[in-house]
Amino acid sequence: MKTPIHPCLGLALSLCVAAAPGSQVAQGTEMRVMLYRLAKVQPGRESEAWRCIKDLSEYVAQHHGQEVVHNYFGTTFGDASAVYAFNECQIPIEAVFAGYSNDTQWQRLFEAYEATHVQSVPQNVLVPVAGRRSAEPRLYRELRVARARIEGFGRAMRAARELTEYVNTKHPEAAAQLYVQQLEAFGVCYWLTDYADLTTWERIAGELVRDDAYLALFDKMNDTFVDGSVETQVIERL
Repeated sequence: MKTPIHPCLGLALSLCVAAAPGSQVAQGTEMRVMLYRLAKVQPGRESEAWRCIKDLSEYVAQHHGQEVVHNYFGTTFGDASAVYAFNECQIPIEAVFAGYSNDTQWQRLFEAYEATHVQSVPQNVLVPVAGRRSAEPRLYRELRVARARIEGFGRAMRAARELTEYVNTKHPEAAAQLYVQQLEAFGVCYWLTDYADLTTWERIAGELVRDDAYLALFDKMNDTFVDGSVETQVIERL
């Protein structure tokens, strides 16, 4: 089933997508469409959920590794019941869904994992806009989510892209990616910035808050987003 793109989102992506063929990113760091899911695990079932994640990830790597890469994260600070799933599609998303729909073993493993959740949570499709992914999996990820103002969406995307590219240029040891949510709520942006360790994250975060050029870009972008919509979380790979 095809997933429709909002007309404004289609226009913004035509202006802003940086991860297309020919973009200047390191080999092996091209961004991919993601299936994103945030779930809450039932209290007392965390260990069971982690086992299910391990079983599911190992099965997908063996049987669907050419189609999708599973990445699961838990919260570093705060709510220990939250599980963040970022599944990177290596083929068109329709083909990913088709591959899963006929796999009864995957369905059984996924149902076992989902049974540990407080409630079933829908997946969001995240479309890449700018940035680069790390060539190798990294342990920590800063996840920032914000909603752009509809009336200035194209301007918001340009400002968000500038900020993402600045971070990657100024701090090559970080890997910042900008995505836009394709379904459900319109104009929701996701920044995924990966770090090898917490020390690197703390150092770069400290330098950015004292970086006048970064702060100017951040203020420029912030004016195009809904007040109070920004949420930031540091998460770690499970």
